[in-house]
Amino acid sequence: MGILCGFVFSLFFDVANVPLTLIFVFPLFTLFDWSITAFGISKSHNFLRTFFGFLLGVAYALGLILLITDFPNPVVLSIGAFYVLASIFLIYLKNKIKKV
Repeated sequence: MGILCGFVFSLFFDVANVPLTLIFVFPLFTLFDWSITAFGISKSHNFLRTFFGFLLGVAYALGLILLITDFPNPVVLSIGAFYVLASIFLIYLKNKIKKV
């Protein structure tokens, strides 16, 4: 749903004017929510997961549009690389803690 809303947003507004901090910050909520749940700190709630997933989808769509229309956009590529590396590290950490 978030991805769809991101694409619909791009039909009416110039995505180039969207602050890149939104594309960086929106996925952070999902990453934090997943981490808190995965490491057993707290349980998540369906509303939070849905809302954070929506923000993640919006960020994906806007980032993809910017990447395609302004290739190569080093900031968008860096944001994507950051999340790939952060995800790999957190999954590694989770699996390492689970084995201990």
